[in-house]
Amino acid sequence: MIQRKRNSRPTYEVNSEEPTSQNYYPVNSQILIKGDSEELAVLVDRSQGGSSLKDGCLELMLHRRLLDDDSFGVGEALNEHAYGTGLVAVGKHQILLGQDITKDKKEKAMEMFYEPLIVFQKNAEQKGLIPKQS
Repeated sequence: MIQRKRNSRPTYEVNSEEPTSQNYYPVNSQILIKGDSEELAVLVDRSQGGSSLKDGCLELMLHRRLLDDDSFGVGEALNEHAYGTGLVAVGKHQILLGQDITKDKKEKAMEMFYEPLIVFQKNAEQKGLIPKQS
């Protein structure tokens, strides 16, 4: 994991015009904050944005949807639809809290990453995708 420090960059001065967006980072597998004696980690099963904008707080952007253009260059609202309704991403989150959660974090991350995906297809036998049952 890459350690991030709020309102700080190692290679340039931070411009505080956008304090929220400049402190959001991609979260590909987990986000973690550490206190004096405990740690809080959230494991995710898909990439999303995350931040800790205040001490002791952690947030993840589950859905990014704008009904109006934000005037940052795209020229349209971020309001995707499918089947007459707004798109919804369904994901899983594991929350871990404790003094030394490194081992638990690794085990839970492996469980989430290697969770089996069961897929069925209609007429798979007829299409020759699986052996015919006798």
